[in-house]
Amino acid sequence: MPMKSAVSISTGSVPRVENRIAMKPLAPRTLLDSPELEFVSRRFQTRIPSGLARPAPTELQLWRFRPEWRAMSREAGYDCLSKAELARIRNTPNPVLGKRFAVGRAVLREILAGIEGCPASDIALSEGVGGRLKLTGDHAPLSISIAYAGIWILAGISTRPLGLAASMPGVNPPTVDEIDSIERHVELRSQVRHASLVDAAGTPGGLAIVAADSHTLSIDDPIVRIDTPHAGHWQVLDLPMPGAIYAAAAVTYPVRRVTAFGWGDR
Repeated sequence: MPMKSAVSISTGSVPRVENRIAMKPLAPRTLLDSPELEFVSRRFQTRIPSGLARPAPTELQLWRFRPEWRAMSREAGYDCLSKAELARIRNTPNPVLGKRFAVGRAVLREILAGIEGCPASDIALSEGVGGRLKLTGDHAPLSISIAYAGIWILAGISTRPLGLAASMPGVNPPTVDEIDSIERHVELRSQVRHASLVDAAGTPGGLAIVAADSHTLSIDDPIVRIDTPHAGHWQVLDLPMPGAIYAAAAVTYPVRRVTAFGWGDR
């Protein structure tokens, strides 16, 4: 099964937002600016913090780290991977992508082990359609999602249905006009928001949440609400990321707190 990676910003999965008025780019607005929830940054560079707990019912737990063996040794990481994951790594033609996958899965297991109070080797993960991960065994259910964006691996953990997506600029560098255009900013942000809903569609609620219109997805607010008649109420959160990276998390309403490990390292 192909590894989930950053979405392409040229797929056109969301209709282009027609807004060609020449003006300065939108002022930066992120969850850090939102009065609707608490965004708590935590450091995470070389070691999984001790005393981890399961996310509270209204909490989203986020992790951001590089695809390097910093939080654990390579030997310890490979020891906790499943046979299927090890086979996938061996069969990945690009060793860089293979390492990224290995680090992501190993660190995720170490995080879940800290939450569940067990060795990382006891964390069993199953993979469904679209690469959606599920914690199996004698553990209470958790929603888990991983996304890749350049030098970053993003992981989300929640007791609520969750989707995560990230995007990097395309191969061709944008022109000066594109960089300065509000239209480009809105389009890229809308596409990543939509991709987070697509990822979340593998959780309870199904494809009904993907039908958000382009106007809703282009709203200039770090929290966008998606109300559906059959899939309930959702929030799409714009995640603070460096440079030209866009990232978003889709989670069922309400989320009042985001605990973000790796965002305190800036």
